Amino acid sequence: MENTKSFRASKFKKGKGIYKKFNSLTDNKWFSLILIMISAPLWIPILLASFIVVVAFYIVAWCLPLLFSGLCIASLILGVTGLIGIPFNSEVYYLVSQAGVSFLALGLGILFLISSIEVIKLATKLSINMTKNVPNLIK
Repeated sequence: MENTKSFRASKFKKGKGIYKKFNSLTDNKWFSLILIMISAPLWIPILLASFIVVVAFYIVAWCLPLLFSGLCIASLILGVTGLIGIPFNSEVYYLVSQAGVSFLALGLGILFLISSIEVIKLATKLSINMTKNVPNLIK
């Protein structure tokens, strides 16, 4: 009895008999190429849509750090130029108000700098996790 099982197993391993007939279609390269071309209208849009979703995720994930960095740069430039322009004022109330707005802008610039650093760290972690999990989504 054991000899018959091993004979049957060896028959299928060598590719003889019925197994060889069914496997010959999938071994043919032209047949596989024709199947890929025929099914292309189905899988190309799905592949393109999944690629667009992944790219959109990265764009959205990096918009917030870009926003905070832009606010930081704008506030720091406003504060520095305001402080440089203080000596050119002739009236005292213009001088005081420009100094107050300049110091407020510098404070906001430093606040946006700290927050942009934290948001960049968060976006980096999010991007790394997404990059690690994209191959798992494909499988």
